[in-house]
Amino acid sequence: MEKVLAAEGDSLKPGQTIVELDAAELRAKRDQAAAQLAEFEAGPRKEEIDAAKHDWEALVATAAQAQLDAKRANELFARRPSPIPSTTRP
Repeated sequence: MEKVLAAEGDSLKPGQTIVELDAAELRAKRDQAAAQLAEFEAGPRKEEIDAAKHDWEALVATAAQAQLDAKRANELFARRPSPIPSTTRP
């Protein structure tokens, strides 16, 4: 508490302030939230958009390579030689 504005036994009126609290931490949180809101309202920066586009293109290339790898694996699997029949011993 920063200040006590009423003492025990004092008559109080509705809405009357009785204490003032140290609100430095709350002010810091409010300022941080205001800065974040301003950033959201401004929208993404060009650098953020470019980075997201680069990430997307890399993911598309990775997916295309995975499809090629899967196709090649299927082709190789289809061309594999027949398994050697098992022999039974007497």
